[in-house]
Formats: sequence, C-alpha cells, structure tokens
Amino acid sequence: MVLAEVIEHLIQDFAVLGEARRVLVDNGIPVVTFPFYHDDAEYHVRIHSPRSIERLLQAAGFRIDQCIEKGGGFTVLERFRLYTYALHFLNFLSFRFRGRTFCASWNEALRWVDKRLGRRRGSLWHRWSRHYGSFIQCVKADPVDMIELNRREFRNFRAGTAGGHERVAG
Repeated sequence: MVLAEVIEHLIQDFAVLGEARRVLVDNGIPVVTFPFYHDDAEYHVRIHSPRSIERLLQAAGFRIDQCIEKGGGFTVLERFRLYTYALHFLNFLSFRFRGRTFCASWNEALRWVDKRLGRRRGSLWHRWSRHYGSFIQCVKADPVDMIELNRREFRNFRAGTAGGHERVAG
C-alpha cells in the first residue's frame, strides 16, 4: 500500500490511516510520503512535523520500520535559471557523445546523496528545501491509545505535576 503525498490533504487523516490498517494484509508493507511544515498550498489541510506524523502513525496502529527524509540542498539549485540551462546543455552533450542523457546519472547521484543524508533526522541538508519531507515504510503494530496517554498526563497535572514540571496555580 502506498499513500504518496496524501496525508496532508485529508481532514480525517487518522480515520483514513485506520481504514488502511484494517484492509492491509498482516504482512503488508505500507509506505507513506508527505511534506513537513508545508502549509503554503491552499489544498493542504494538515501540517506535520517528523514527530507529529510519527504519533499519527502510532495512533493508527503502525510502527515506523524505515524513514528517509527527502528533499535536500540540491533542490535550491532549481531556482536558478543558469542551473537549468547547464543541465540542458550537459544533457545535449552527453546524448550527442554517449547516446544517453546526463540527467539519469545526475539524478541517481542526487538520490544517493539524499538517501545517505536523509537517514540523519532533522538534517539541515533537508531543511533548506521547500520540498522537505519523508518516505516512511511501516509495519502493523498495536495502536497507541492517545486518549489514555492524555488522561494519564492530565491526571498527573491535576495531582500537581505534569510532564515532570510543577503545576503553576493561576
């Protein structure tokens, strides 16, 4: 099952993930991709951070098996026209003399760098990009009961401490 760039468009993202888990075979491997911190687009109804998407997946009954952040410093180059012209020129030369384009090998090199740097969570390499996000491979797991987790936290709050901090009387 693949949910590619879908989660941020869904008002009921938790319900959709729960249904996806229900219909997924036990040894099925869901893959989810999405942007982080991207609310510029009018059609994005959710904004996620790496931690919020992890919690959402856990609540829906998935455990992250592998996470690779996407985007990267190279996407900054796309803003410059000279970069685009240089790529077209290199493609022309490569095709003329080697019979294949330059872009295939260039994209493979970029993918390799992005994958290596993407394993380091929160890398500045990725935060430079508007296209910063993640590829996540999951496995089915027991859902985390976020309501109970909140009840425990606020039960402690009523008792005088919450999250290790003293309650401030107001």
